[in-house]
Amino acid sequence: MQNNGGVTQQPVHRMADDPNNFLVIHHFNDVATARAFFASPDLKNAMQRAGVQGEPRIEFFE
Repeated sequence: MQNNGGVTQQPVHRMADDPNNFLVIHHFNDVATARAFFASPDLKNAMQRAGVQGEPRIEFFE
């Protein structure tokens, strides 16, 4: 799903003092592709299946 969505890299980090808190950084070739990926209903379903709790914080950087 990530490859098809344009993700070029996806490092994952876990907070040292809270093993349930993760930072996932997705890299894309452009912001438009990133916005389309995060707007996908398939992504929301995949996050629910993976056990993501609550609404993730999503920010876009160039």
